[in-house]
Amino acid sequence: MLARAGSDAAVVVVGAVGHGPVGGALVGSVSRYLAVHQTGPLVVVRPTSSESDRIVVGLDVCPSGVPALELAQRRAELTGAPVHALHVVHAPDPFGAEPAAEADDRLLPRALHDVVDAARRAHPDVRLTVGVVAGRPAPALVAAGADCALLVLGARGRHPFSRPLLASVGQQVLHHAPCPVAIVR
Repeated sequence: MLARAGSDAAVVVVGAVGHGPVGGALVGSVSRYLAVHQTGPLVVVRPTSSESDRIVVGLDVCPSGVPALELAQRRAELTGAPVHALHVVHAPDPFGAEPAAEADDRLLPRALHDVVDAARRAHPDVRLTVGVVAGRPAPALVAAGADCALLVLGARGRHPFSRPLLASVGQQVLHHAPCPVAIVR
């Protein structure tokens, strides 16, 4: 019912109430269901211990990456919060170590430089910083969520019949992030 009711909403917001890590995966949850079936932006709110107002957005070349950055910047315009766009260069780590330290945006792919430049022009009053980190995307984004008020990412997955779904990175971030998460299509 929430998915139907929210089909034409600007954003759907739900709490992150579940049955724990194992039970939530087996039983399912409203937020997990909406993350897969909601056609517009979804925000899953959970308590956070961070006092930061910073918004972190996963910066990617997928089609939903630009709308994710747009949502983060619109939120920042309303709150005055800074936005940090984080691009994760996938580097498999067999030992599961923490992501490498952030590098500056000189390592950002050219297509993403263009996206960031356009975002800065569209929202000149938003403090937008960009970082690049090597590692596995989900753990890097979850780690970035430890010190932010909102973590925003695009829903990258696609169903074989062209229906948008939530990719594994989005599912992991939604399940493990220590802060509110916005999923944007």
